[in-house]
Amino acid sequence: FEECEKWRDKVIVELSKTKPDLVIISSAHSYPFSATEWKEGTSRVLREISSHADSVVILRATPILPFDALDCLGNQAWQKETFPLALATDCSTISGNYFTGEDVYDALKAASRPYENVKVVDLNSLVCPGGVCAATYSESIVFRDKQHLTDKFVKIIAPKVLELVDIDGVRKQKD
Repeated sequence: FEECEKWRDKVIVELSKTKPDLVIISSAHSYPFSATEWKEGTSRVLREISSHADSVVILRATPILPFDALDCLGNQAWQKETFPLALATDCSTISGNYFTGEDVYDALKAASRPYENVKVVDLNSLVCPGGVCAATYSESIVFRDKQHLTDKFVKIIAPKVLELVDIDGVRKQKD
């Protein structure tokens, strides 16, 4: 996508000027690229970014559910209201029933290997604990559609995300 390339190029120029301690990059496995294209594209970006930042973290894309979480929760609420004694729709799915983009994850890891300051972080154990992806967690909505997390859920898992990213380790390297 041309607009993405322009934006990315501007960000790389800005990174070259600011030399940040940490850059966090997210990924999405819903684009129609081959594993080779993912690896080569990621490698090109990392070649540029890794030289401008002390540490780079790539966040693995979250799973894609086989249903829209908010639609499912709406149906579930309607079913409970309309048929209080019946079992409502289960708004969760087990591993194997949702798309995780293993090929993209493998490509990201392969592209990051040559760089000591690049780390790929997998948040799926936080998003889908025990291999179960659910629309809700502890009475909070997890997904706002098939793949995007809600702000509230991200705030809930933020402390664990920081542990995985190891922000303190990044700061210690700088000192």
